[in-house]
Amino acid sequence: MGALEIVLIVVCALVVAGVVGASIWRKVTGKKGGCDCGCSGCPHAGACHTSRKNDNLH
Repeated sequence: MGALEIVLIVVCALVVAGVVGASIWRKVTGKKGGCDCGCSGCPHAGACHTSRKNDNLH
């Protein structure tokens, strides 16, 4: 294995670790993904807001 292959493996491992770390951080801080534009047009709106009141919906 040459130096290029080793560098490529390290870069890929860092990218994967960053994605996993960001996912864990978002889960710990309570932030969810999505567009943050309201849920009135979203077909999955019921899955996001089952345990809280829907005051801020469009």
